[in-house]
Amino acid sequence: MSTTIRATVDGTVLRPEQLADLKADTTYIVTIERAITPELDEDEEPYTLTQLREMAIDMGVDDFAANHDYYAHGLIPDEPDGR
Repeated sequence: MSTTIRATVDGTVLRPEQLADLKADTTYIVTIERAITPELDEDEEPYTLTQLREMAIDMGVDDFAANHDYYAHGLIPDEPDGR
């Protein structure tokens, strides 16, 4: 039997967010996995892709990915000479 529950630790004790169907005085093996949340600890750096998303700017160009070389150098991809 395997069950997944969310729990919060108060520094010493794990407190389940919902009732767990567990028998009293029974030993269980517990696997801990940190939940991904937008809040960060003071000493924790944000996820790299989250930082990139925050820096992204909508330039209103639909073909930016396909023609990024042109746009990076200030050229227009529709013109024969790129100007």
